[in-house]
Amino acid sequence: MALKLGIGVLYLLLSVSAIKLSHILLVWHQKQQQRKGIDKKETHPIFNKKAKNILYGLFILFSGVLGYFTAQNAVDTFAIVRLTLLYFILAVAAIVDGEKYIIPNILVIIFLVAGVVIGLIEIIYYHLGWREFLFQSLGSLFILLLFLLLMVFLSKGGLGMGDVKLYAAIAFYSGISAACIILLFSFILCAITFIPFLLLKKIKMKDAFPMGGFIFAGYGISLILSLI
Repeated sequence: MALKLGIGVLYLLLSVSAIKLSHILLVWHQKQQQRKGIDKKETHPIFNKKAKNILYGLFILFSGVLGYFTAQNAVDTFAIVRLTLLYFILAVAAIVDGEKYIIPNILVIIFLVAGVVIGLIEIIYYHLGWREFLFQSLGSLFILLLFLLLMVFLSKGGLGMGDVKLYAAIAFYSGISAACIILLFSFILCAITFIPFLLLKKIKMKDAFPMGGFIFAGYGISLILSLI
């Protein structure tokens, strides 16, 4: 119990760090856009400042819950580290995407690099065969990537390429099973949220809708239900 509560407190601290890092990334991205002479039009506002502050509070509390369930579901310390890194990257992606409707490529790159490092650790210390690692990681990435690209084509761009790259990176990092479970829950949550906003005329069908938060929430639900 002490370990679970301790990891929960750690996740509370990590959630604050994720918020801070997200804002740093947003400032960096804005400077990069200005340097390139890109004047990107502001995205459609969904939440006002008060609603955003409430969401930040819920995010921090939800993170504490996820820390508890991470300690409960993880089989060893290595699994805790692996799940914690997954949590942190998805948390940052959720915040940045919620603010500016973008998922920075640097987060996808971190996922891929982390997947390689973890794979090497499993090969060296857990005696995982390198062929098995390549099949699980690269196979998962390409299978999900092809599926998502098909969805982009069928939805005529309804799913952003940033979301596609993030899902594919999750598959590479966690495997096809975990990625598909997160994908399923995130799509369900997005549909449940999108429809009321559409009916209330807060958004239009053509408006962008940030998937990062739903990917994070889908991961959280999957973890709580012990599906990943």
